[in-house]
Amino acid sequence: MKEAEGTFAAFLEGHSRKEVIDFARVVGLDLGVSVTKSAAIKRYTDYILSRPGEWMSALTEWDLKILRTLAAQAPGEHMAGEYAGYIAPVTIVGIVQTKPGPDDDTFEYWLPEELFFTVKDNIDAAIRDGESSGRFTVERLALGLLNLYGFMPMEKLLDMVMEYLKEHPTQDIRAYYDFFVGSAAISLFREYSLKSRSEVVVCPELFEIDTVESGRDLYSDIRKAKHFSYEEVLEAGTGAPDFTFRLDTPEGRRYCEVLLSKGYYPESIPMLAHDLWMGVQIEGRTLMDTIYGPVADQMDMFLSEEEYHAALEAVADYVNILPRWQLKGWSPSEKNYMKLVFDPADAPPFIPPDGEYDSWEMPRPSISEGYTDLIEKDEKIGQLIGLMPEGFPFGMAIPHVSKDDPCPCGSGLKYGSCHGKMLN
Repeated sequence: MKEAEGTFAAFLEGHSRKEVIDFARVVGLDLGVSVTKSAAIKRYTDYILSRPGEWMSALTEWDLKILRTLAAQAPGEHMAGEYAGYIAPVTIVGIVQTKPGPDDDTFEYWLPEELFFTVKDNIDAAIRDGESSGRFTVERLALGLLNLYGFMPMEKLLDMVMEYLKEHPTQDIRAYYDFFVGSAAISLFREYSLKSRSEVVVCPELFEIDTVESGRDLYSDIRKAKHFSYEEVLEAGTGAPDFTFRLDTPEGRRYCEVLLSKGYYPESIPMLAHDLWMGVQIEGRTLMDTIYGPVADQMDMFLSEEEYHAALEAVADYVNILPRWQLKGWSPSEKNYMKLVFDPADAPPFIPPDGEYDSWEMPRPSISEGYTDLIEKDEKIGQLIGLMPEGFPFGMAIPHVSKDDPCPCGSGLKYGSCHGKMLN
């Protein structure tokens, strides 16, 4: 019998025997190499359904938080998300399933229905265990080091985390060894360096290790890597997938003030700051898109060119205090390499507030495209519209978007601070 699309069994049937064996290994189940595909699927499925405490302990903190979010929905309900640079192992092994969304950078994800209640009944305990055991702490330390340095040999990473843990003996050092070194999930972040001819662990958002290694050759006079405190490493490794760093500095606070004053939601700041930090790691990326884009997108909210350029300078100042992989964790301000000096020629030219707005145009709503879904979902709205006089000009009505809702254009701003202010 053909399995229904979107089920756990259908996902496994669509992969090879070796892939099913690899999926099981990621969550702590060793099926051996000689097992048949049908036996592998059965044993893997039984393991997921009957031993949730074991496989959840093999997952990353981000994985568990994804599961908690999905378990709070209805069984089989899909959620929408944006692609992040950090891999979530739980989406690779079939426990969470995904498909492309309506836009290139979005996707839908959900829990297969046959796994829903297993996850729902056990996820809170798994997260509590991750916190109380110190497992999340060692994971944050490891990810923090990778975010700050880009990559390092496994042995070096192990030694550095152990040193940090010795400074804080309340943490379970054994948890680090068992979880990080012994976890197949973390193996997804390991690569082989051709230059050093050794295995290294990479920041999950680093896709071109050779580019970083070549960059370090350009700054070969930097022999010693930057040392970060325990608190700094934890800061850099907390908040997956939108890790941020040094937002609580004069430069970081000014950067946040610029974004908040131009209509961005507070909850969108970590994502913008993370994209900025990761985006400037490799020299030569397009400055306008990576660095100045979020500010330039709000150009119509600036009253003068001077105010606009001051905001861009604030962004450049924040960029210059961020650690760089090519500089072995040092920032441009500390080593005077890769330093960004604001130049108006690098940014989109300023257009006065009364200039032409051509980036996006709010479509006029109509009874078919602006209200149909609401009529179907809300009987009272349907009745209200039914009482409207014949010929009521729906096409001229304001779209059903509150001024405090996200703007439909996808800018991340409130509607009232974006395209809503352009409609009368």
